[in-house]
Amino acid sequence: MYDAGDDSEPSVTAALHRQTLRRRLHREQARLQKLVEEREVRLVALRAEHEAMSAQVKTLAALRADQKALDARCAEEKVLPGVGLLRGAAGLLPSVEREDWLEEQRGYLADLPSRRARWVWVLRQLAAMPRYTFTVRTGREKEAA
Repeated sequence: MYDAGDDSEPSVTAALHRQTLRRRLHREQARLQKLVEEREVRLVALRAEHEAMSAQVKTLAALRADQKALDARCAEEKVLPGVGLLRGAAGLLPSVEREDWLEEQRGYLADLPSRRARWVWVLRQLAAMPRYTFTVRTGREKEAA
């Protein structure tokens, strides 16, 4: 048993206690290190997810801008009756000529005083479209001198 005059027993107990505390400390450090590593892996995954979402946001912003441009163009075409028909007829023209011709037709339509006059213009352009297309595609648009 333990004798009050014997110092060896408390020092052994203290050493065992310190050893137990060190083991606990090492286990706690290992547990915390494992948590840190898990959090770092999760952080890398979250950063990759953030980059992917940022790319999606940029794509959505571009799509929104395209949609606004399309809405503006549709609103412009709704103001002038017959532009949709002219756009369909413009499909006969070479792609190089198409947008310029439509812009020119929109200008003519905007200058006409009444809705009826605009429709008459559209119908006349539709009737003349086959001949105009032939002229543009064959290059015979230059008049003889």
